[in-house]
Amino acid sequence: MEQLVKSGTATPIRTAEAAALLEATSTRCAMAVARLERLETELTSAQDGVILGDGANDAPYSQQQRDRLFLQRQELETKLLDESSQSLQIATEMTEETERLDRVGHFELTLPADHVVWSVAASPGSTVSEGQIVLDLADCKHRFVDVELPEREFEKIKAGTPALVRLIGSNDWTQGQIQQVRGSAARVDDRLLAAQVQRPDPNSITVEIGLPQDNAQAARNSFCNIGRLAEVRFQRAGFVFLDGLGRTLSHLIGYSKREVADAAKS
Repeated sequence: MEQLVKSGTATPIRTAEAAALLEATSTRCAMAVARLERLETELTSAQDGVILGDGANDAPYSQQQRDRLFLQRQELETKLLDESSQSLQIATEMTEETERLDRVGHFELTLPADHVVWSVAASPGSTVSEGQIVLDLADCKHRFVDVELPEREFEKIKAGTPALVRLIGSNDWTQGQIQQVRGSAARVDDRLLAAQVQRPDPNSITVEIGLPQDNAQAARNSFCNIGRLAEVRFQRAGFVFLDGLGRTLSHLIGYSKREVADAAKS
């Protein structure tokens, strides 16, 4: 158009109209390019999960719901782990409490050797309180015999010397040992004694003679012969020879009696 105007073929007015049309077209093209760039930016943001709007940027409702449900799921999983851990702890406590109740409700007692059940203070099915005596045990290893003698024999009886003991109703003599000698005014603690020991009369002494251990007595249902009366013989210093001679004669007499009995049988 400018060349046509210079050559005189076209008028300047036509040139101005063409220039205005070119400027308008260029402006629309620029607007279209800017709009294309905006759309590309929005598309890229939408692909990243963010919706661009006028004055505000936000994610779509579906994405928001998805994020909310994801967070809620994490909270429920955390709560499930806590509840599972608490359930395991409660199960362990219940097991321990059950074992404790079993131990409290049932107890297997193993009696020591050479002991017998002397008395049972609690009845089956009753409630037992702390410190209550359930049963008493008698120790068959520490059996002894108490003998009352006149007080004038106090100096003649020495601890550690032997003594012969025979239970009433038995023919066997057992050699014991004198453990202690007490006067009539001595105080005796008889709380743990299984048999009733009589208080000595005035002007008397009490001689305690320990018996040897006899495992066979504990195995029988004889309560270790506790409480039986007995005959006791002491060996005097001046009569040791005569006592030995008497035992020899008794053995000879017993031997002769057996010979006579064997002859009668034959």
